[in-house]
Amino acid sequence: MQSTITVFTSLTVLQATEEFDISLQEINWLGTCVNVAYLPMSILVPLSLNRWGMRASCALGSLLLVIASWVRYAGSAEILPSTWRYKLLLMGQILAGCGQPWFQILGPTYSEVWFNGHATATMVLSVASPVGAALSQLIAPTFMTLLILAIITSITAPAVLLVCPAPRTLASQNGYGSPAPVLQALRALICRSRPGEIVMSPRECTDMAITTLIFGVIVSAFSAILILVNQILTPHGYSPREASTMSGVLVLAGFIGAVITSPIVDRYLSGYLPFVAKVFAPMAAIAYIMLIWDST
Repeated sequence: MQSTITVFTSLTVLQATEEFDISLQEINWLGTCVNVAYLPMSILVPLSLNRWGMRASCALGSLLLVIASWVRYAGSAEILPSTWRYKLLLMGQILAGCGQPWFQILGPTYSEVWFNGHATATMVLSVASPVGAALSQLIAPTFMTLLILAIITSITAPAVLLVCPAPRTLASQNGYGSPAPVLQALRALICRSRPGEIVMSPRECTDMAITTLIFGVIVSAFSAILILVNQILTPHGYSPREASTMSGVLVLAGFIGAVITSPIVDRYLSGYLPFVAKVFAPMAAIAYIMLIWDST
């Protein structure tokens, strides 16, 4: 379903102007609003998991994505004024952003309950989103329409009903017991736990803050390239197709790296996760810095 979210990032400014009669700033907001909607909705995911369970939470996320797809398709109707078309497109993107975190946040919990190899299982669940993004970059400019994307989303969404809450015997100790309430976890993150609640040491809180900051910066760079790839590369002589291909290659390279490293981390480096982060985070930063000279 990720391709339904990132299809607008694959459009050139000319395509957007001709097909939707919208400006450069408006086309950028169609990609940015997904991330803006993601953050507040992500707070509700643990609440839903604690109250209604895994299957109902996944079903809610699927429903949001289906509604988003058809709202966007309604925004492509030529009989509507251009302002109303853009409002529907923007609303569809916001709904898609609200539906995406349900699966990305529930993935680690699902892997803890069902699988022993947490890193590998979480990798398989997590790479579905970037793989969909890569396919959208490669396919959407040529073949995809909003109607086709809405149909694909509607066909695949009912598969969420096959999700089982938990096996009879949980695969790991982490799967036993219910997750801590959201407010309790937030208090622990700022070292303000109350008696009887989970506790994090100041060092653990600091490590969590550093990890969140680094991950956020890397994800922001990744998202910016996906959204602005055509605008960054086409002024330097690349065709829109080549720009979209480079964006897809970026995502697929991450997928291949995850497939290779996740089993290794599970088997040999599960006790050295900080070391793994200290190696790969600077490598990612250097790669993004090198793009400065690639576009000059």
